Amino acid sequence: MRNTNLKTNVYSQNGEDGIINHLLKAINSEKDYWCCEFGAWDGKHYSNTFNLVENDGYNAVHIEGDEPKFQELLKTCEKFKKIIPLKEYINEKNLLDDILSKTDIPKNFDVLSIDVDGIDYSIWNNFKNYSPKIVIIEINSGLEPKKLYNDDELTEKVLYSRPGVNFSTCYELAKRKNYSLFFHTGNMIFVHNNYKHLVECYNDENYMEAFDKTWGGFK
Repeated sequence: MRNTNLKTNVYSQNGEDGIINHLLKAINSEKDYWCCEFGAWDGKHYSNTFNLVENDGYNAVHIEGDEPKFQELLKTCEKFKKIIPLKEYINEKNLLDDILSKTDIPKNFDVLSIDVDGIDYSIWNNFKNYSPKIVIIEINSGLEPKKLYNDDELTEKVLYSRPGVNFSTCYELAKRKNYSLFFHTGNMIFVHNNYKHLVECYNDENYMEAFDKTWGGFK
């Protein structure tokens, strides 16, 4: 497992703020200062991107479907004008591509945070028209990490319900989408292969070393 000294929280839950800052420093000359997060709540609560908005001047697309939480997000936007608040639920019929196409976010924006407690895998799998430099995606780290679901096993229960998918299955999706694994915090943090020469990523031979065993006690 990678050095945990990289992990720090400003608004994030499991050290993601520090890891994201480390990666953005590594790709510094390529940054465009745009990020996207959904399930955004008020824009701050356990956010993986609000630190970038507040302290680094980032533009952000924050998406929240729940009406009371969206109203809290609008209050945050009164002070932080660079946040674009969108009241949407993302699913297989309401794709993230279509939602982002209504904004000015660049095609290869800096950071995408996917954390909706269930259909995260499906959302990323269906995300075709953008290639963010860094992707943070929640998995179910309590599932056996080495199991690799085949196509027949990737049923509606796995893809569209709260259990979500495990570590290895998400790793394989990232490979297909041209991403390399950098860290596991409960979320998996990936770097697009266009930038992996700037940081030390895991590969097929050692990616299981990234799994934080404290999530399930797996050996």
